[in-house]
Amino acid sequence: MTRGRKLHADPPVPVFTSLPQSLAAKVELLLFDPVTNKPKYGGRSKLIEQLLREWVERQQLSAAESSPVPLESPTP
Repeated sequence: MTRGRKLHADPPVPVFTSLPQSLAAKVELLLFDPVTNKPKYGGRSKLIEQLLREWVERQQLSAAESSPVPLESPTP
């Protein structure tokens, strides 16, 4: 039996970015947990992951729609 935390099936990779202070403050307020008096733990990461997954899906859909559909070759 192994001890410790289970490994992620898709391990996380740290990504660092800068945001305007006003936007970061609005996000922190929206993620605020009144019970703990601070932002929800992991809330920012979950939000960014969700937004990026949706964006990637939209990009893939638009790429699939814009790619030419191969025509069937005429049968002799």
